[in-house]
This record gives sequence, structure tokens and C-alpha cells, in this order.
Amino acid sequence: MMAMKSDAQIRLELMAALENGLSVDRKDLAVEVDDGFVTLVGYVGSYAEKLNAERSVHLVSGVKAVAVKIEVRLVGSSRRDDDEIARSSENVLQWAMYVIDRPIKVQVDNGWITLSGEVERDDQRQAVEDAVQFLMGITGVSNHIGIKAGATEGFGGKLVAVNRALDLARDSVRAQAIRPLESPSG
Repeated sequence: MMAMKSDAQIRLELMAALENGLSVDRKDLAVEVDDGFVTLVGYVGSYAEKLNAERSVHLVSGVKAVAVKIEVRLVGSSRRDDDEIARSSENVLQWAMYVIDRPIKVQVDNGWITLSGEVERDDQRQAVEDAVQFLMGITGVSNHIGIKAGATEGFGGKLVAVNRALDLARDSVRAQAIRPLESPSG
């Protein structure tokens, strides 16, 4: 049986994860741990930093649940008007529309993007969110995109699974193809 980590150990590992390579400026963040329940509190300079802080928590074993109390405070040139963010969102989504053939609506309020519409599959819904979440000047994203009822049932669902498996296989082959060749001597 594996020994349980103490709150102090979890906190130390979280602080290291935040500091090591995830583009998070830790100076205005506090990490609280109580019986494996983590609370991140403070301020960051971009939504991307907030996402990276949230993701870093999942790198640490022993975390039972996470409460995120991080506010995005944009400063200087990272601030953008809502109309600029809306235009950027539309431009990014035009590039991503190969994934879906249905219109997605974008609303921006004080830097917060709200996505709505309907798609065939969950991976399409996530792709739309992924496309906008790192735009400069945003403070958050709410994804209210629905999945079309019955779109993945029956044969369609099997086809989605087959397509996903083919995508994974193709990505695996691509990853293997770009690895440098090893010399026979090791």
C-alpha cells in the first residue's frame, strides 16, 4: 500500500510544478492544501496563465480536489477591447471550422468569451474552445456549445470511434517518423 502524502509534501510539489515550465508567474499566487484538497488563490496576468496553473495541479499525485480562486488581471498591452477579441475569435474559428460545419456564436463581455451553438461531437465542441482559449486579452471562456441529439448514436457513434482511432494511429506514425534515427551502436 502506497503511503499518503502529507499536505506539506503536496504543497511543495505544487509550488515546484507551478514554477517549472508552465508559464505561471507565482508571485501573486498562493497554494493552500488541507487533507489533499487544494485551493489556488491569487492573480495572474492572462487566462493562459490561469489555465496553466489549473493544469499544474493535475501533475501532482495526492490531490483529491481543486478549488480555483484565481482572477485574471490584464495589464498594459495585454488588455484588448471586446470588439477586438470578438474579431480575433471569429478569425481563429474560421481557421478551425474544418472541424465542424455548423455556425458557432461568440459573445465577449469584459474579455470573457461565451461560445454557443451546436456540433455533432464532443471533440468538435472542445476544439472550438481550444481555438480561442489562448487569445490575448481574454479573461475566461464559457463553452455552452451543445452536442446535436443522436449525432453519435448507432452507426454514427461507431464511425466517430473508428475515425478517432485512425487519427490516433496517424499521429503515432507521425510522431515516430520525426524521431531522429539512432545509430546501430546505440
